[in-house]
Amino acid sequence: EEPMKNISRIIAAFVLVDFVALNVWAFATEGIGGLVTWLMTTTNNWHYVAIADLLIALGLCMGFMWADARRAERSRPVLELALTALGSVGPLIYTARHGLRRDEATR
Repeated sequence: EEPMKNISRIIAAFVLVDFVALNVWAFATEGIGGLVTWLMTTTNNWHYVAIADLLIALGLCMGFMWADARRAERSRPVLELALTALGSVGPLIYTARHGLRRDEATR
């Protein structure tokens, strides 16, 4: 395997474990009610910017994952479900499992 793929897998796995731990901690200390309260009470212009930024970033992730899945002949519906259901945990799992590959055109 190429070095970029191995390094990306290690970094993604590290970020995935830390991010999942952060989610578990938030859920354990605040519960789902804390998330709902935050979503309902924090409504200023920066709140909308943060949500738009998250949606744009996840949309870009989905595009990159689709392209990679097409090259590797993987199922796209599974990727769509993972991204929709898990948010950024989906791309982290994908990258930790498959790594990042350089496009043939950039070699």
